[in-house]
Amino acid sequence: LLAALVPLFSGGLLSSWVRPGDEVSALADTLRGLPVGARVLLSFDYDPAYAGELDPLAMAVTRQLVGRGVHLVAMSTRPGGVGLAERILAQATAGTPDYAYSQHYAILGYLPDQQAGLRLLTSDLQTAFPSDTVQQRALADMPVTRDVTGVADFQHVLVFADDSQTVRHWVEQVHSRTGAPLH
Repeated sequence: LLAALVPLFSGGLLSSWVRPGDEVSALADTLRGLPVGARVLLSFDYDPAYAGELDPLAMAVTRQLVGRGVHLVAMSTRPGGVGLAERILAQATAGTPDYAYSQHYAILGYLPDQQAGLRLLTSDLQTAFPSDTVQQRALADMPVTRDVTGVADFQHVLVFADDSQTVRHWVEQVHSRTGAPLH
């Protein structure tokens, strides 16, 4: 209780003690440095039970990327993650009418069989996802995914996960094979 009340009575004098870690600052700088039109893969690999913890992070990152004009492609290796991606992207793009689905962002859907699915993702995105989950369009028919063959075609990959094993699979199956920047 005392720890919760101290900031209220300190008038913000303790805010200098609370700083993001070096890794967090480096990621923020990387995201701020992305040019308009850069392509980023977002994977919402958490269940709705963890939305209270991970949604604020996913929302903040997604809003920043949308605001910068970065092209986003979302997916999930969890069945419940697709709905989370749809909700986050709907909220993040709500105030930007020029940021259009299929032109600037797409939601691919659920990728089953985590390790084998991720392996397929490294080389053949069109086989892993024959169509997107929102409009049921072939990836080759959408400007945002038209010339994407695999994960290596993304400037960065961001994985929002509630489980260290999920992150481990991304490192083993995707990063080790492609060298794609994984966060």
